[in-house]
Amino acid sequence: MLAQHLTEDGMPLLTKLRLTAFGATVIGIANDPSFDEWSFSQKIRHALDQETEARGEPAC
Repeated sequence: MLAQHLTEDGMPLLTKLRLTAFGATVIGIANDPSFDEWSFSQKIRHALDQETEARGEPAC
């Protein structure tokens, strides 16, 4: 199991992959207890929606 946690240190890689909004959202979710009740799928979908919105593309 991977022992690392998501932090701002991962943003350069996410930016390189052009997933800046996705990464920022996932890091925010990981550090915000109000998301604790959300399923993993809900969290990922929310991050994907944020990335899509940031790119100005229509949601799927």
